[in-house]
Amino acid sequence: MTIGNTARTIDPSWNALRPKSRLCLVRMCEAACNPVAVLQVGMPSGSKFTVPNLLPGHTYWFKVCAGNQQGPWSDPATGVAG
Repeated sequence: MTIGNTARTIDPSWNALRPKSRLCLVRMCEAACNPVAVLQVGMPSGSKFTVPNLLPGHTYWFKVCAGNQQGPWSDPATGVAG
């Protein structure tokens, strides 16, 4: 997973998931991937997603997995909202 950002957003993207899935689950948290505080923020059909309305200067953590949850979650990636 890689992270890009623009004003008040973060744009995570990732390589194709295995097993091949049409949908992906994207999860985000503001603390170091605390399982209690994680939020599902999207279910995109591609390999990138934009998370809007974030607080500038705050660090966010992201993970992604196949939408059918048959594959493992990615390693966490972090990004700072612009």
